[in-house]
Amino acid sequence: MSSSDTREIQERSPVTGRVIMGMDTPGPNEMTVQELEGKRSLLWDDSVNDEYLARVRSRAQAMAKDILAKAMQEAEQIKASAHEEGYNEGIAKAQGELDQHVQTLGETFQGAIESLSTQARKFGLPAATTS
Repeated sequence: MSSSDTREIQERSPVTGRVIMGMDTPGPNEMTVQELEGKRSLLWDDSVNDEYLARVRSRAQAMAKDILAKAMQEAEQIKASAHEEGYNEGIAKAQGELDQHVQTLGETFQGAIESLSTQARKFGLPAATTS
């Protein structure tokens, strides 16, 4: 549409301050500019503020529940890992103590065998051999 066509339409039609709405829109077919703009203006009062705070609180509570659930799951994993690590350390320590005890018993037994062999030689008996 050219500017001359627009001028012709404006000269022929009276200016009423009304906006004609299409057939596919809900509501009245005509609406003033003020009515149209009035629906878009926001009012922030106590009820809107309370509703906003309730939504924020609800989202914060949902996020807190998620964080808490994840933290509890992580704590359970850490607990299980610590339990297994402690068990493995206990087994390793017990194995070390057992090896040390076996070593001590072996040395004691070796000393006893040598002592018996020495006494057997004194009496002319055959000496015990160790492998």
